[in-house]
Amino acid sequence: MKKLFFSYFIFAFILILVSCNAGENALFDGSEYEGTISIDAHITHSLDTSSLRVKTDTLIPGDSVIFLVSVYPSKAIRLQNYFWKINEKKRGAEFSFRSAFEKAGKQTAVFHLVDYYGDTLTDTLIIWVSNPPQLNDSVFIPAKASQHISSEKNVSFVWDASDPDSNDLLKHHFRLYNNDTSFVDTILYEPFFNYPFQLPPLQQFFWSIETFDSFGLKAPQKIESSFFTKSLSPEEGAVIIPISSKNFSLISKLDYIITPKEGQVLPLYLLEKEKPSLDKGLLHLSFLKEGTYEIDLFHSQYPDFKISPVSFSIKKEDVLILDSILLTDSISPFLFNLNSTNDTIDNQDSLYFYVSDGGIPLTKNNIQVYFDSELFQSWTYSDSIVWISIPKEKQNDFWHLLSFKITDFSTNVKKHTFYLSPASFAE
Repeated sequence: MKKLFFSYFIFAFILILVSCNAGENALFDGSEYEGTISIDAHITHSLDTSSLRVKTDTLIPGDSVIFLVSVYPSKAIRLQNYFWKINEKKRGAEFSFRSAFEKAGKQTAVFHLVDYYGDTLTDTLIIWVSNPPQLNDSVFIPAKASQHISSEKNVSFVWDASDPDSNDLLKHHFRLYNNDTSFVDTILYEPFFNYPFQLPPLQQFFWSIETFDSFGLKAPQKIESSFFTKSLSPEEGAVIIPISSKNFSLISKLDYIITPKEGQVLPLYLLEKEKPSLDKGLLHLSFLKEGTYEIDLFHSQYPDFKISPVSFSIKKEDVLILDSILLTDSISPFLFNLNSTNDTIDNQDSLYFYVSDGGIPLTKNNIQVYFDSELFQSWTYSDSIVWISIPKEKQNDFWHLLSFKITDFSTNVKKHTFYLSPASFAE
């Protein structure tokens, strides 16, 4: 009996050992992940899921980034070790961390993972640290607002840019244009450019420079400059008149009359019907003889929009730019009583008023009518006529007030009140 009990005990003990070992294998023995473990490291500037994640990035000294890694199938699998190395120096064992870089040049970040079997996986990230290039935005050729630049031969552009880290290859985005045309839009690898073609005389031209290093870092400075080409005749000059308006569409319909004040002969194009337009808010008048002129600007369709006459003086071979002129409408709408010769009107079924404006045409939304200070709705507006229908119950033996508030599209306001007399008063 004792032998039987002892045999049973030994059998049970062995069974427990086998079960425990099987349970441990059920938790993890590494075999089911063989050949499937992988890692994917990235650089980012935020842990937000929408932030960009890359393998290579460019920073300026002092910038910081976040290094993070994903482990597949999960970070919960049993590992022997994991850690980062920055430029071959070991960092702490963590899956993500933030690091700043001060030294210019190439920096490497390598994540190391040692799996359950002792195999090592790595993923490498590259950081380029570079100071942005510097562009001298105060000294360049031609200087800002230079006059008398030749329009018949080559125009040279020169500027100065450098890279503080090394003799890095810089590239320059160069543009040359005026208000109508782009003449050059290109990338240059030297800090100079020669434009070999003719440019129109007595015109204002704009040019700009943006400088980048080989990492794509842009200089914080930018050159934005202009110059004026000289006249083909030494006796002539030009004027540029900027014109603005709260409603820019009005400018294209502006007309003007230019008057010489010292007997100068106007160029032929100003005497013809096809005078320069103002579609872009600039009136450019060229080939004017030296002397004083006066220009009167007005809207050909809306007489309320007008500008007081402007005087200016032309110098030989110079291009004059006037201060911007604002096109405004300061005239209130017009209201006329069609029912009587004064402000007293018989209170009757229908009343008529003429309402108009010399600016943008009015609509019903520009007009408000009040009966005894309360907003009144029983009226129409068509072809500049306001027709008001007075209900019978308001045609009584009392005096009433009929008021208008008319606001044009330039916010000029016309207010006026008429007095409706009772029927008994007319008798």
